[in-house]
Amino acid sequence: LLAALIALSSDSIRDLFTLFLALLGGVGPVYLLRWVWWRVRARTELVAMLASVGTTVFTQFVRPDGWSLGPLSPEGVLTSEGRLVVVVSVSLLCSAATLAFTRAPDPRTLVEFYRRVRPIGAWGPVRALCPDVAPHGDLAPCLLGSLAGIALTYGLLLVPGYCLLQRWTPLVVALVLAAAGVAGVAGALRR
Repeated sequence: LLAALIALSSDSIRDLFTLFLALLGGVGPVYLLRWVWWRVRARTELVAMLASVGTTVFTQFVRPDGWSLGPLSPEGVLTSEGRLVVVVSVSLLCSAATLAFTRAPDPRTLVEFYRRVRPIGAWGPVRALCPDVAPHGDLAPCLLGSLAGIALTYGLLLVPGYCLLQRWTPLVVALVLAAAGVAGVAGALRR
């Protein structure tokens, strides 16, 4: 019902997409942070979700104008980018407050996860409980694999469109990008 009301109040699919992006925008950084810091847990993610949704509703429906954020709010109205900046900022502040004012999880509850995944980042207390498990020491393969995965995804995403439009030069570029992505992912997985 709520989705139908939001869709009826929208002027374009772009508006709906940017609203959806803002709704989930504040959660993304917390999801990533959970993999690199042992303190982040489900409670932090829930707070990020609620803050993201609440801030999006506030900036979209309660107070869409009257903002003073320079180029992010021309004539006092938040742009899509401005809304995203506000949503992510509020969500991160609320998540940081959750981390600051709640008790840290017991590192022993994360030992099994750490042994299986061996995540990179700030896992010191959990790592100390697993002296027999060698940590992934290098961040470079993870970054290479991530960037290569993005190249692979975007390369393959563009291939069908360029084929249908018979745009052969961009098609070759997209295929080369995808092939470089495959090579990068394979190289990162070998390390």
